[in-house]
Amino acid sequence: MKSRRRPRLGLIICLQHLGLLAGIGPGQAQSDGAAKKYPPYSSVWDWLIPGGGTPESALSVEKQDNGDVLVTYALKNPKMQPGQSGCQPGITGCLASYGVTFFSRESAAPSASQQWLHGGTTIHLKNGFTFERIGSWGARRGCYGDLNATILKKDLSGNVVGRRKLLYVLDLPQRYKTRGDCDDGPSFVNRVDSVFADFLALEDDTFLMIDHQHGVIVRFDAEFRSQSALLNRRLFAVDEPLFNDWLRHMNYGSRADLNLNLRVQQDGLYKSLMEFKRRIQP
Repeated sequence: MKSRRRPRLGLIICLQHLGLLAGIGPGQAQSDGAAKKYPPYSSVWDWLIPGGGTPESALSVEKQDNGDVLVTYALKNPKMQPGQSGCQPGITGCLASYGVTFFSRESAAPSASQQWLHGGTTIHLKNGFTFERIGSWGARRGCYGDLNATILKKDLSGNVVGRRKLLYVLDLPQRYKTRGDCDDGPSFVNRVDSVFADFLALEDDTFLMIDHQHGVIVRFDAEFRSQSALLNRRLFAVDEPLFNDWLRHMNYGSRADLNLNLRVQQDGLYKSLMEFKRRIQP
């Protein structure tokens, strides 16, 4: 079990370093003159960073002229240390970048763009609906806020018709070291995060959900359904009212009363998700 504060701030800094917060349209890539291959898309519904590694930066997703999507990711470079000549800084060390195509699963050169493309927080679908991710990582910089993300579903008039939490169960739970000035209570074992998702539209009204924090990409259809084997095993789509009901039944205190205990919240949420998994799986 790893013991460290989760690197949310480091991810933001790395996004800025790589130009991911610049004003480029989601998923736009320069033409490479390739012949069109997709759609129709093959039955590929997810991608995970190889070896279960920890991403050293946000993922990059770029549509290619042949219809595939180039995924560029970065892992820690074991051959280089911070401060050495040529080190491109990541969250915890120097970067080593790799590329792979999402549908054909072919190794490819990493993105050569000076500004990696990471998707957008809002996606407009052909059926008239919009999905939008809202939420911030914490009320104060560096404080716990890993359950704050919510996915809104809006109709053609912009009315919110659904609210959903995307929750990710960590493969390796991590010990989260709290800060006294955050009123986050005692340190705890972090098991579950909400996903601060970005989206990339595809040409058949499906789309990619990009989870930069955990190094995961899942393809969904216009009804927010997926054939990914990760769904309801590691990634859970839970209606927000049900999520809030789970929390109401956990006695984990509050920041306002200076008795917040996130260990109780995390343990209770993990238990609720495992019970949810048993109910919906045959």
